[in-house]
Amino acid sequence: MGQKLWNADHKHFLEPLYYCDQGKFFFFANKIMYGDSLQRMSDSGWLKKMPNESKMSLIRDLYQIFTALKNSDIVHRDIRPANLAVFGDTLVLIDFQLAVSKFNYVELESMNARRLRGLGSRKFRYKKWQWDDSYSLLKCLSFIGCPSSQYRKEYQEIYKEIKSYIGHDTIKSYIREGPFQRLLRHLTKKHKR
Repeated sequence: MGQKLWNADHKHFLEPLYYCDQGKFFFFANKIMYGDSLQRMSDSGWLKKMPNESKMSLIRDLYQIFTALKNSDIVHRDIRPANLAVFGDTLVLIDFQLAVSKFNYVELESMNARRLRGLGSRKFRYKKWQWDDSYSLLKCLSFIGCPSSQYRKEYQEIYKEIKSYIGHDTIKSYIREGPFQRLLRHLTKKHKR
């Protein structure tokens, strides 16, 4: 999945060097890049202090990521500020180890109901057991925020276009937690308290 997106857009996706999606080990490796995630930039206060022009540049990059995903066969399933990194002055989507095909969705061997239940940050995931990258990107757009009134019109146009695409490429898991697993999870939570 990462290779397909890198082939489509070298600027906003990292080149994969090696991956393994079968057997005991499951990973995606790419070249080492030096940058910071949107989450860390926000936590440190840098995102808020960022010049308006630079912040708008990140928003335009986010829109390019949206366009590449929309035109691809890929649903990332874990888009959140921690998986959007800034390298130099470019926003890049990282961490493709959980990505799946939109058109031929088959769950990854390494995923079970427990892992799927928690896949994607609750705030940025579409719904429980469902993922929609447009929804997640819209939440990330709001996380960045409109830089200033000077950019409001362009920001709102991007916002509307991403929002209008929510529901088009939704992945619904066919693996779900059964009633016994749900009861066991609740009992385990209560017991730990």
